[in-house]
Amino acid sequence: MKAEPHVVRHAMQLQEVLVVMCLAIILAGLMIRMTAHCWEYCRDATTLARLSQETLILRNTWREFVHHCPGKMRLQNGRLLGARGWSARISDGVLYIRQNDVEKRLALHGGMHAEIQSDTASGQADAWVLRLTWNGRTKRKPSQRTARIVACRGGNAS
Repeated sequence: MKAEPHVVRHAMQLQEVLVVMCLAIILAGLMIRMTAHCWEYCRDATTLARLSQETLILRNTWREFVHHCPGKMRLQNGRLLGARGWSARISDGVLYIRQNDVEKRLALHGGMHAEIQSDTASGQADAWVLRLTWNGRTKRKPSQRTARIVACRGGNAS
């Protein structure tokens, strides 16, 4: 019998190693990108949840103030609304609501601006609007957002 020559087989050739390295780098890049999108999505969802909760608190407090305020309310400079010791004013990103000697301070969400407006049609109940504006994001694009919180004097909120 003839002896077979001894052939040395390396685990991988140079080309195979390069192909495996390229594939590993591509997969690592995809994983990093996917992780970044997940973090961004979670951050946006957390911000939206916090904003929703803060807006709900603002809405309830605003409507309670308007519904229970004694007397005819008057608006001054778009920043101060009040009557008979009750007042609502906006200053430095904070909504101050005073009911006689008790004052509530509601901080607006970071970057949010508020304005008090009258939305009363002739012959109808007084309606007061707390208009909120802030910079948000839609599908990773910055956008200007607004919300109107409307409260009517007669106890009917829309």
